[in-house]
Amino acid sequence: MKYILLIGIMMLSLLAYGCTETIEEDVITNYEECIAAGNPSLESYPALCVHNNETFFEEITDDPFLNERGCVDASGTWLSEFNECEYISEETCEGLGGIFSECASACRNDPAAEICTMQCVQVCSFE
Repeated sequence: MKYILLIGIMMLSLLAYGCTETIEEDVITNYEECIAAGNPSLESYPALCVHNNETFFEEITDDPFLNERGCVDASGTWLSEFNECEYISEETCEGLGGIFSECASACRNDPAAEICTMQCVQVCSFE
């Protein structure tokens, strides 16, 4: 009977130790690491991966139409003459390497406009 009690105490001790052990989570810093951690690649352009509510974009450097495709895929409006995308999120803009403005003027590209409505336009600009 003593052996059964001793074995039971040892098993409870091991179980308690296992429950208190912390599991270290890998730190994800980019798209490749996010995919390697087993997260799916979401179909977009550029592709993106989400890990713990953080979004990582695939880096694409050799595509001359990257900004336009990314804009259109995000349901934005591409203005090729100004290299701008209207109405996309700040996160998507930054993922594409753009500069985000949440309240740009509706007349920003028409310096000769005499009357301009006071409305904010979300704009992602590219250099």
